[in-house]
Amino acid sequence: MIRGGYDKAYYPQKLQDWVGSQSGSVPVGATFQNTVSNTALSPDGLPNYGLRSIPQYVAGVNTPDSIINTTDTRLLARGFNVGALDPSHTEATVHNWNVSIEKEIMTATVLSIRYVGNHGGKQQQEIHYNDSTPAYIWYATRKIPVPGGEFAGVATRPYDQQAYGNITLYAPTGYSNYSGMEFQLERRFNKGIGFQIFYNVGNTYLINQDTDDTQGIESMPSINTFLPNAVPGDFDQRNRFLNYRRDQNTPKHNIKWNFIVEVPFGRGKKLLGNSRGVVQKLVGGWQIAGIGSVRQGYWSLPTGNYPTANPIEIYGYKYPIQDCQSGTCFPGYLWWNGYIPANRINSVDANGKPNGIMGVPTNYKPAVSPLIPAGQTALPANAPAGTNVSQFWDTNTVWIPLNNNTVTQTTFNDNLNPFRNQFKLAPWQWFQDASAFKFVNLTERVVFRFGVDFFNIFNHPNDPTAVGANGVLATRNSGSGARVTQLGARLMW
Repeated sequence: MIRGGYDKAYYPQKLQDWVGSQSGSVPVGATFQNTVSNTALSPDGLPNYGLRSIPQYVAGVNTPDSIINTTDTRLLARGFNVGALDPSHTEATVHNWNVSIEKEIMTATVLSIRYVGNHGGKQQQEIHYNDSTPAYIWYATRKIPVPGGEFAGVATRPYDQQAYGNITLYAPTGYSNYSGMEFQLERRFNKGIGFQIFYNVGNTYLINQDTDDTQGIESMPSINTFLPNAVPGDFDQRNRFLNYRRDQNTPKHNIKWNFIVEVPFGRGKKLLGNSRGVVQKLVGGWQIAGIGSVRQGYWSLPTGNYPTANPIEIYGYKYPIQDCQSGTCFPGYLWWNGYIPANRINSVDANGKPNGIMGVPTNYKPAVSPLIPAGQTALPANAPAGTNVSQFWDTNTVWIPLNNNTVTQTTFNDNLNPFRNQFKLAPWQWFQDASAFKFVNLTERVVFRFGVDFFNIFNHPNDPTAVGANGVLATRNSGSGARVTQLGARLMW
């Protein structure tokens, strides 16, 4: 049998982020006041105005609404934030389509193969218009010191350098795409056995604001946070370039199953088939059910360091290691060739006690590194003569010449690390929950149900899916919770 379908749906979006920002920001929320006791707000800017003048307004007598001047920006804290909802904001849409092939391969058992895809549009996203220029970008482009003093919080922003802080627009500019295959084997409950097995493989890519608080927000930063001509000028092209990425919430491989089985004990069954009375009530009628899964997701490449000339190598479980940097050794695996400082590779202290990452292979070459890695002796470009390079090991410190013939020290960050939005497959994880339960007819109308549930029945300690920037997959903490057992009883009538 061949089936297919298509639908278009609309759904409301969570606006609590916008509501929280908007209600506390200009122009919806702001504090204005009129007082002659505040020098900053007095008509002539001098102190003691109330002692030097005749009051024009008397509270409760002739105080009109116009006494509060909402156009006087002196009443607002410097660097106030503005949040707004795009006038064209609308409900999000999603297009779904699928094609499936189904065939009965044995009694009560069906095999189906399905292609599934969808496209989501008009999803909420933050657009920033007045971000502060990062220190490195400021020095590299303007060649002047970063402003300080009263205007420090606004002077590096592109809008007016006087009053405005963050300006955020919540707009329906995000979108998502999914494409995948689903293989399903289903046996409908027959002769005491029923089960379903699913295998899904697919990819989700998206640009939207996080809706389940598990990831960061794919905001659109203002263009001044990048070096000139480093990002596309067109909004849509820049949004895709900066934010279109894989969704880590969608596993690459996901195998799921569920089952229910009648235990062959009790009257009419293969074992103890002649049971009666109390024996039948104790051993008869039991069923076992369970759900489980095996999945493989992703971990993101770190962006604190920068690529070397060495390619990324994924070792997996090939190299067991011991991380002894804290003074206590913890087990793990060198999952990939991240950055390990040279003085911490298989290192020991003066007493011969391990104090680094032990078990690193001799062919290890890091794929990433700080701009000044541990062990470097050469003076970085523009660093003042006599600089002690070892003070800056394992940092991204750079020195930039300014127009006033000085050199300033800062941290390199152009906001375009080559590893941004890059993901690798994580360790496999598997889970199994199960229950055993039975129904006992106490009378014709009264039924007693007893059950025992096991969550993570095998007490399996999955490896975490997060891999460190140093390449280590730490296994001292489990990626899943310990086994939990609960008993339940229910009386129905």
